[in-house]
Amino acid sequence: MTLSNIQVIWRKEAIREAQEARKWYHQKDPPAALRFLNELDEAVDRVQANPLDSLVHELGTRVRMFRRFPYQIIFRMRTSMELEVLAVMHGRRRPGYWSRRLTP
Repeated sequence: MTLSNIQVIWRKEAIREAQEARKWYHQKDPPAALRFLNELDEAVDRVQANPLDSLVHELGTRVRMFRRFPYQIIFRMRTSMELEVLAVMHGRRRPGYWSRRLTP
């Protein structure tokens, strides 16, 4: 767990995507679902600890790739102390679909 003061705000769509991915992994291999959730937690902790360490992405966003799963977190800084997770995206499907979430 990170000691950062940066607040993480999740879009409901990003929460749903994480839940759907966990469910898919659970149906295929229950231990993989737990590994996926751990990887998600680690990725969010890394972003929260140092958001500027993540790759610059399109439309003013940043991306943090998972280490062991083909997923990535797409996020943007709303303020210097608040970041918004826009998507938990499979890296090989529908790139850019999340961009419509940039409008408030």
